[in-house]
Amino acid sequence: MNQGSAVGRSIFVVGFMGVGKSTLGQHLAKRLRVPFYDMDEEIERTSGKAIHELFETDGEDSFRAIETELLRSIVKREPGVVATGGGTFCRPENRELIRSGGVSVWLDAPTEVILERGARETHRPLWTSPERVKALLDERLPLYRQADVHFRMESVTPEEAASRLEALLEPYRKES
Repeated sequence: MNQGSAVGRSIFVVGFMGVGKSTLGQHLAKRLRVPFYDMDEEIERTSGKAIHELFETDGEDSFRAIETELLRSIVKREPGVVATGGGTFCRPENRELIRSGGVSVWLDAPTEVILERGARETHRPLWTSPERVKALLDERLPLYRQADVHFRMESVTPEEAASRLEALLEPYRKES
């Protein structure tokens, strides 16, 4: 298990597309003074392709394999805050890697908020229609509910959300 940082264990931020995993994760990492890892950004940087391009050219299965390999390497790094992809926590192997490396935090946002944010974006490969998004969210909810911590995103600034989440994580930070 990861040890030796301000958090003792990594914090894996999981949840659906558009809930704010990267934004909140950055703010939380800054508050805790630990590294921030964004899985989608790392995949894009190392592959030289955008996530939607990887889905189009190599397929979702190939993308998920890359994602799992990256997660394996992140678990071995200095503990920090990790923003996972929307589907990362849905694979049993990935949930096990996350459990072995730290604590999982499910960022939960209302469906309406997710749909509103997604309507403004064009780079998400599984974002084909509001109906598809709702079906995918319904499919993933039972998996997200397996996270260690449930954090409901509310109408607050990312800084305030990070402060609230930091307090909620206090008992987990002492486990190492």
